[in-house]
Amino acid sequence: MRNFLLCVLAVALTTCIGDLSAQEKSKPLPEFEMDWQTLEADRQVFYELKPSSTDKDVFEKFLIESCKKAGSLSDRYRKYMDKFSVSEHSEEAWDAWMELLTIAAYRDKTRQIELEQAEVTCLADPKLSKSCRETIRSNQIDRTTDPLECEKMVRLYMHETESPDDFFCWHMLQIAHYSNNEQAKRLLSEILDKSHDVKALSYVREKALKFQDTIKLIGKPLDLSFVSLQGQKVDLRNYRGKVVLLHFWATWCSPCVAKLPELKELHKSLRPKGFEIVSITYDNEKAILMNFIQKQNIDWPQYFDQKGMDCPLIQKLGAPGPPAYWLINRDGILVEMGHATELEKRIKELLSEESKH
Repeated sequence: MRNFLLCVLAVALTTCIGDLSAQEKSKPLPEFEMDWQTLEADRQVFYELKPSSTDKDVFEKFLIESCKKAGSLSDRYRKYMDKFSVSEHSEEAWDAWMELLTIAAYRDKTRQIELEQAEVTCLADPKLSKSCRETIRSNQIDRTTDPLECEKMVRLYMHETESPDDFFCWHMLQIAHYSNNEQAKRLLSEILDKSHDVKALSYVREKALKFQDTIKLIGKPLDLSFVSLQGQKVDLRNYRGKVVLLHFWATWCSPCVAKLPELKELHKSLRPKGFEIVSITYDNEKAILMNFIQKQNIDWPQYFDQKGMDCPLIQKLGAPGPPAYWLINRDGILVEMGHATELEKRIKELLSEESKH
């Protein structure tokens, strides 16, 4: 009898809990939560936008329109923060606002001024969290193209962050990838010193060690041969007498795709002067890659291995990027693992140099 009563009570309790759960689910969401979900859904849609083509004019129009949309969305997050100054989404809203405003500033001078003013105002607030302060400082470093200036900024700002050594190592590793050989070696040495026996920095240390091995390739002939995705036999030794851009990229990499219109223009205009591009792709879906390069009329050879990031060749070369841009001179010597902003200038300089052989 006792067991029977316990069973009846258990069923009644379960039914009661079920009724309460149903009532809870049917209860309307508070305004701050409804507004937040709408914002986040719209932000997701924004990040899924893609250009219809990598044609230079089409892509430029896409960038301008995307920046306008990012600006409008950043305004909405700003209004949300003003309306719900204290909510469980406050910090997330701040991150989204700053991120979208940074995107908007990419092609809009008015937004650039707004971003800089917002950063100054936020940094002057003593209540600003260290994580938010770090976000601003990281954005300021990322907007700076001179590697030496970036290095100075990292050293200046690192002590404002929650984890100074972590901030230092990650940013200096990024800078090393587009600085000259001497600066890269010096920065890598510092990274390895700071990360020695520090478990939290083991991953960045591994990356630094790998890149340290990679930069040893500079100043040496780069021997590379393969059968391209398009069926061509590619051997860098057969490119002697030409300047070659070894291009590391992927169709899923937004900065890579953004650079393609410029690369296509460079290939078209400088090829008669002895310039060639050879790409190594991180893609692992052959059909997607083939469809992409055919649709975009990319006619230079592509190295493809369905292992993607785990491809032995990519790992052997230190898994640079994506994107990454390596320059090989007319003598077949790897001379630079350059930064995208100086690419055209460096290619033209190398084309003006005579082969030593």
